[in-house]
Amino acid sequence: MSHRLHAALISFRQVHFTSDKWGAVDLARLLASGPIAFRAWFDRDVQVNPDAVRALGVVPEAFAVVNFDDQALKISWHAGLAHQAEAAQALGPDSEEFADQLTRLTPHILHSFRRLLQERWPGWTVNYADSPMPQRDWVHLPGQTAEQVWQAFRTLPPPRLQGNAKDRYLPALQALLGDGPAPG
Repeated sequence: MSHRLHAALISFRQVHFTSDKWGAVDLARLLASGPIAFRAWFDRDVQVNPDAVRALGVVPEAFAVVNFDDQALKISWHAGLAHQAEAAQALGPDSEEFADQLTRLTPHILHSFRRLLQERWPGWTVNYADSPMPQRDWVHLPGQTAEQVWQAFRTLPPPRLQGNAKDRYLPALQALLGDGPAPG
């Protein structure tokens, strides 16, 4: 068993890929650290594991497609959030409900996480997306253009919310995932 993460990075209209066997476990925290930290992680992962593209035939648990050219981010709808539920229980008296919401990936959690990423990736478009089609693995993506890779991931509509508590979990997510990137 693994918690496979696939990531594609688009920069200067070139596409680079990596795959991390356990990366989905910490994807939410990695994304919350902002674009500079994500790029540093990606570049380091490609250097340490240059043959990771061989694993693109495995269907990932989570993914991120990061387009530095257009400042746009597409992520799998769960983005590794459920893996943060255990750590969430240590946050305090109301943490049990928060951990349950993370485990169930409720619309309020998904909305709050997207808002957190919009704060931590200023100026970027942040969306949830479907796995690439026509197949859910990524083996068909290397060799395609940046535009073709980007278009392979259909953007999903934002989570539908009921009630007034749109950003109810934003402070808890900020506490769970850290302060984010240092001001540049």
